[in-house]
Amino acid sequence: MGYTSNDKEEIKNIIDELSNEWSGNSYNLLTSELCRRLVGKPAPSKMRSTSHFLTLSNGP
Repeated sequence: MGYTSNDKEEIKNIIDELSNEWSGNSYNLLTSELCRRLVGKPAPSKMRSTSHFLTLSNGP
């Protein structure tokens, strides 16, 4: 995904903004938009899959 130069407060603000903009059924687009705002590019294609994203967030 990459690194971000945003501090914790900026990241929290980005997530708060996105939570107001995106509905709960658009995770693929949300993942890409979050990456774009944090690192300046969309999420890698393998992360755009909802099932892959959920697998990563839940661990092995």
